[in-house]
Amino acid sequence: MATIILIVCLIVMGTFFSLAFVWLFQKKKGLAISFTILGLASAFVFYYAIFEGWLQLPERYK
Repeated sequence: MATIILIVCLIVMGTFFSLAFVWLFQKKKGLAISFTILGLASAFVFYYAIFEGWLQLPERYK
């Protein structure tokens, strides 16, 4: 179960950063900045959750 949650979190982070690049290339600067901020925020929350123990890494990766 923990592995599925980790994969979903990584997909969400990747989606935010990917959409930021899409909006940047389409010259929609406001949306690009917004999605970049969302991507950075989601990355911070993801790594903070691992640090605090809210998300457990699989035993093999500890």
